[in-house]
Amino acid sequence: MCRFHRSRFKNNLPFRACVIFLFSLASLIFLTNSAQAATPGNRAENTPNPFVGAPFINNFDAKVYKAHGQNWVTVQDRRGVLYFGNSNGILEFDGQRWQAVAITGNPMVRSLAVASDGTIFYGSVGDFGYLRATDTGQVTAVSLRDKLPKDEGVFNDVWQIENTKQGVVFLTRGRIFRFDQGQLTAISGRFASSQAAVINGTLIFADIDRGISLLDGDKVVPIPQLAGVFNRKRIMMAAFGAHELLVGRLAGNFCLIDLAPLWNATKRSYDVNRTANNLVRPMPTEIDALLNENNMFLYKVMPIDGNTFAISTVKAGIMILDRTGKVLRSINKNTGLMDNTVAGIMLDRHKNLWAATNSGISHIELSVPQMLFGAKNGLEGTVITVAYYQDRFYVSTFQDIYSQSAFKYSLKHDVPQFIPLREGTSEIWQFMEVSGDLMAASGRGLYRIRGDRAEYINESSGNAYCLGTTPRWPDHLFVGLMGGR
Repeated sequence: MCRFHRSRFKNNLPFRACVIFLFSLASLIFLTNSAQAATPGNRAENTPNPFVGAPFINNFDAKVYKAHGQNWVTVQDRRGVLYFGNSNGILEFDGQRWQAVAITGNPMVRSLAVASDGTIFYGSVGDFGYLRATDTGQVTAVSLRDKLPKDEGVFNDVWQIENTKQGVVFLTRGRIFRFDQGQLTAISGRFASSQAAVINGTLIFADIDRGISLLDGDKVVPIPQLAGVFNRKRIMMAAFGAHELLVGRLAGNFCLIDLAPLWNATKRSYDVNRTANNLVRPMPTEIDALLNENNMFLYKVMPIDGNTFAISTVKAGIMILDRTGKVLRSINKNTGLMDNTVAGIMLDRHKNLWAATNSGISHIELSVPQMLFGAKNGLEGTVITVAYYQDRFYVSTFQDIYSQSAFKYSLKHDVPQFIPLREGTSEIWQFMEVSGDLMAASGRGLYRIRGDRAEYINESSGNAYCLGTTPRWPDHLFVGLMGGR
């Protein structure tokens, strides 16, 4: 058995000695089929994670669930069963089977919501109601139209439904309806093209005539401290903290609204008559210039946790950002999404994402650490092995060695990219960090990786397949060769 002293490759002296390890074919097959990135153990917690590959996505098209391809909204009940608003009615999915729930009138269901008691409410075109299970367990839709006064019975799409401390609220362009304790009332309010939010049980929404308002019983109350936030272009709002609203505007920006100064702790409600200034704080992001209808077309916002949020768009799929405005991940057709037109997004009880798209339904696994990289990320050839070293992600294929470039989202470059090393080789079978150097065993010999270059260790033997170290000889690197030599 012969050994190679580390000082030799440190000084790039001739490589003369080795010890042989056999590397199983089964292990190679596993590595070549794997393009998943493990979380690096030596990366500081505050270092941005470079692994922004594609999540695992399971797509369901219209042939699977046997309804229209276009979907609008998703909710999950207390049992974990999912319901989808589809252009041909309501779909129920328990993880194994799909069931259709028919509704009366126009079957296009744009909105769903779960009330405090677990009841699921739906909204379609000119109708709204709730779901009820029969004695046999079959789910049916019950319309509430018969509870409306005759002169309030004509309306169009119910764009959003929200559960509040004062009942369930149905939002349409011409009227607002509130259902509480079996009573249905019509309210003089006009829901703008927007996304409303519920914070501490209070509905906050954009009224076409009054601007940003809250609903207090049957009254629409404008919030004068937020005058100017709504500029009559599409605006999306979601609760992002105890009294904080996340706001995205089609006009091209995000902001945070702090409602804490308006909160009356005794009455547990917001008092718009309080004197409060500077409630709105800009939140610049990397994609502000792309939010408009000519580019991404921002459609919905949804918090994931206290630091990150997702947006859905009409033209660019889904984006995940953090509070600093940095794009953490883009999820679109290039990463496996069915369609880049996403009307609705929902985070389920397992912290995975469901996307209601124009071509079907997508289940996106955000809760697992695995990510995928492939040809659309610039990787050519079968992947053999990977390494994370000095804030660089290296990938070896039979074609080349690649390094992941810094990811900055644009419409033309919407997924992370890998680029070949400026000076490299191919067929690296194993990377290993040794005394601060990244060493690579290649079919062409031993290499040291430095930045975007692979440096050949002079006179090292070819057909190197694996590397190893041992505490018994801490100053030596062992290289496994083909053929037992």
